[in-house]
Amino acid sequence: MRTSFSVLSYKGKGWSPTTAAAPLSLTSLPLSHSEFSPFSLEGKTGFNNSDMAEVKPMFREVLPKQGQLSVEDITTMVLCKPKLLPLKSLTLEKLEKMQQAAQETIRQQEMAEKNSSK
Repeated sequence: MRTSFSVLSYKGKGWSPTTAAAPLSLTSLPLSHSEFSPFSLEGKTGFNNSDMAEVKPMFREVLPKQGQLSVEDITTMVLCKPKLLPLKSLTLEKLEKMQQAAQETIRQQEMAEKNSSK
């Protein structure tokens, strides 16, 4: 027993719905058992990629020339980790320290001049 489903197919000028029959299970697909069975690799000692290169896909990939590939009905919010930024940058802190040091040396020089003038 097969179930039918609707498929959009591209026929020259545009997409049109067609009805196709779907297999109920993978066992009804016309594939040889020895090619795709997980038990077919049991006896092999050296399995390599060249064995997999021989298997051809049953369906070929079809990309539309026009139109929309997919539609998402609901847009969802994505929560990201908050980025904590410092109130003052490191360079600003260094500049402030340099200014404070310069002001301190100026004060010391002024105090030294006042003491020497007395």
